[in-house]
Amino acid sequence: MILVLSVLTVSVFLALGFGMFLRREIQNQTRHFSDVRLALDRVVLGTERFLSRVVGSWARQMLRQVFHYLFHTVLVVMSRLLARAERALRELIRTNRAVARKSEQEQVRSSTLEEVMLHKIAVSLTEEEKKAHKERSLRG
Repeated sequence: MILVLSVLTVSVFLALGFGMFLRREIQNQTRHFSDVRLALDRVVLGTERFLSRVVGSWARQMLRQVFHYLFHTVLVVMSRLLARAERALRELIRTNRAVARKSEQEQVRSSTLEEVMLHKIAVSLTEEEKKAHKERSLRG
């Protein structure tokens, strides 16, 4: 806290002193330390050019990174949607397989029943044989 107050105090006094210095130059219409000022102007301009290049490069890199992040997000969403679709298709395949097995078993049962019915017809007694068998049974 003391450091902050010290820096603030020094800054205020430097700003006041610089203001008084500029006021005196304007009143006397003279320019003191012109060589030092030109050197400082060059340093400030060089720093400004450097910072504009760095900030411009940084902004381009940041935009590029944002684009890559958005593209990555789209790919993740698409991947999750495809995973859900794959799960749904696998479930559909399982259901279809179960229905196909059930249908196949029903066909086997119906063909077995058909065979039994055909056998019954093939070995069934004629009307005359039925009457003869009935008479033999009743006679004992």
